[in-house]
Amino acid sequence: MAVAVKVCGVRDAASARACAAAGADLAGLNFWPRSRRCVTPDAARGLVAALGTVTPVGVFRDQTVDEVRAVAEAVGLGWVQLHGGEPPADCAALRATGLRVIKALPVRDAADLDACAAFAEVADLLVLDAPTPGGGRPFDHGALRGARLPLPFLLAGGLTPENVGAAVARVRPHGVDAASGVEVDGVPSPDRVVAFCRAARAAAEDQR
Repeated sequence: MAVAVKVCGVRDAASARACAAAGADLAGLNFWPRSRRCVTPDAARGLVAALGTVTPVGVFRDQTVDEVRAVAEAVGLGWVQLHGGEPPADCAALRATGLRVIKALPVRDAADLDACAAFAEVADLLVLDAPTPGGGRPFDHGALRGARLPLPFLLAGGLTPENVGAAVARVRPHGVDAASGVEVDGVPSPDRVVAFCRAARAAAEDQR
């Protein structure tokens, strides 16, 4: 099986170039003002150029449809990720403008997966994350055992170069997503970005 790799929280040119060199598929640029990983639209345009063929994804949290759309247009984004309590209607409205939409949902236990169904027709991908996004702690992957989800999903929450291989083997997600797990001193480390991509891909190759 192939696995998509997303690195979130890219906010400097070195990290963007590392994503490109490592062959990451997606890179998250955070536009939530309260995040320590937040970047401005002006800065994001430079990061998009440095990413090369890596697909940039604008990450938002409980921001209005108009705000998300305006930032996406200013930066030239084709993908956005909604990482708060946004309803399906917001996903549908953004998708209607031609944007591809990733909806992130917190997972504490198997019951939380019921929320996925509401986004089946209005999102392109899901991110299944720990209850505290970006906190560096994984959730119980046993909650996904035997689950039938309506969309492909990226597994997030506490993934690192050291544990992503085991997570891929256990969960077999469409893709994986890391933020704090590839950071050193709060900034994405090129070495850890490369190691994360390699470990995820190696584990996926072993599943073939």
